[in-house]
Amino acid sequence: PRARFGSIITTAELEPSPIYQGPRLCDPDKCKELGYGMPVCARVCPTKAIGPDEKKVIIGDRDLKVAKIDPWRCVWGSMGLSKEAGGLKDIPMPEEVDPDNLFSALTQRDPTQSMELMVIGRGDYCGKCIMECPVARQQKLYELLSR
Repeated sequence: PRARFGSIITTAELEPSPIYQGPRLCDPDKCKELGYGMPVCARVCPTKAIGPDEKKVIIGDRDLKVAKIDPWRCVWGSMGLSKEAGGLKDIPMPEEVDPDNLFSALTQRDPTQSMELMVIGRGDYCGKCIMECPVARQQKLYELLSR
């Protein structure tokens, strides 16, 4: 929760960090209650990239359940191709998003957005799933108010 991941390609020999071994951070039942029947992240996703279903992934020796995400629909929002995702222009999203229609849509976006990405190095547009994730929200609010 509340994490964005990027990649750095290197030939440096790096010691891997240990995998998190603590309790599950997301309580799916509580999250679905807060999201009126579906996880909050799925409820707020403007491109419906995050569905109500989960998928199983194996990392190290751990079996984890994570939200099932359509990466191409997520990129549609991250690139600001709809106003609801923070873009300046609504570009109709096809039912099935693929690289071809995604790249075609990028040519239709407001030129200001392209300049914004180049000049100020804006990372992306959407991020509503991260901003609205309820994990640790109450604890962080308490910490801020008790300063």
